[in-house]
Amino acid sequence: MSTTILLILLFAAVCHAIWNALSKKIEERDAFFTLILGASVILYFPLAVYLWHTLVGGLFVFVSNSLAVYAMQTTPVTYVASVREISIVFATIIGVIWLTEKVGVVKWVSIGMILAGVVIIKLS
Repeated sequence: MSTTILLILLFAAVCHAIWNALSKKIEERDAFFTLILGASVILYFPLAVYLWHTLVGGLFVFVSNSLAVYAMQTTPVTYVASVREISIVFATIIGVIWLTEKVGVVKWVSIGMILAGVVIIKLS
């Protein structure tokens, strides 16, 4: 992985963490989440029309975020944000099956740790 991509991903992770922190502090959560999702759709749509496969991906992102917003309205954000990261496990499995990517021992151990974390959150 190049340094540029790593920095982009770290910046995205920081933005995601700030988003979660803001959502916890705002009293009008429904309005906040509606605004965020609406702005995302408006800003993303022109690119999605140009690149049709991004439209399909965007629909998955929209559904994912909508379900997360619903969960955040009924469950503490700290739980939702933590459990939502199980998407890494699903992405790895899809990569192995569909894209025939190779996954080493360290990554499988990391996936096991993620799953253990979800179980611990569920049991707490």
